[in-house]
Amino acid sequence: EARAVRSTALAYALGFALTNLAFSLAPPSTVETLKSGEPIATVTLAAIVLGETERLLTYLTLAPTVLGTAMACYGGESLDLTALVATMASNVAFAGRAVLVKALKRDHPSSPAALSDLVLFYHVSRSGALLLLPLAAAEAYSRSSEIAAQLVSRPSMLLTVLANCVAHASYNQLSFQVLSRVSTSSHAVLNISRRVCLIVLTVVVFDTRMYSYNWAGVALAAFGVLMFGREKSRPGAKRLFSDRVEYEARGTQSPGLDAVVVDYKLNLKGKDATM
Repeated sequence: EARAVRSTALAYALGFALTNLAFSLAPPSTVETLKSGEPIATVTLAAIVLGETERLLTYLTLAPTVLGTAMACYGGESLDLTALVATMASNVAFAGRAVLVKALKRDHPSSPAALSDLVLFYHVSRSGALLLLPLAAAEAYSRSSEIAAQLVSRPSMLLTVLANCVAHASYNQLSFQVLSRVSTSSHAVLNISRRVCLIVLTVVVFDTRMYSYNWAGVALAAFGVLMFGREKSRPGAKRLFSDRVEYEARGTQSPGLDAVVVDYKLNLKGKDATM
């Protein structure tokens, strides 16, 4: 269990470190455009590591969601190669976090971290903070005079930092809670949807300029999310590899593919398709 938590914390910390590196090298709109591809990495890793698969139509609904989010974020700025690599790596890291959390709950169902999302978030945050502390200390030391001057000249900045800390921690805690209640692909789509909400909020609060293709992207992403939800809630074929995961979680031998198909056909009536 401890090893699984540390692995999750490492992926989580790397995701944030690489994302911040990308933001320091490229405009936010460029980074957010590239971050829109995170669901692709998530569903790919979930299929490889967890055996989670979806219907083909469910996968196809990711296309308008990802493309629409990219269009909504795009600002036309140039792209730095290092920022591109850092962003793509952060997508894989955050996808790994989601998959590792699912694997932890499957392989150690009776552990405190698996039973409580709050306990899991605490251990992951603590381990991640210890991993990033040396980097943060080095950065703060090199800019200590600049940071101190800003805090003295602008006391409200400290309140802004504290508000960001509370909002950031609250969002990530809720993210862990949602992840434990839905499939990995559903979490990936919900996670990317917040980027579209954030873009609309910046327009309302900060009067940020939006172009026609940005608004078209918002509409396309919303359409993709609606179609994804429709496909996930529609009764249909049960995911075969999910059966294998359930058998392994109980510590029993997974039956062959044909046996799973037979088992599914016998139990189709009266069973709803799982999320």
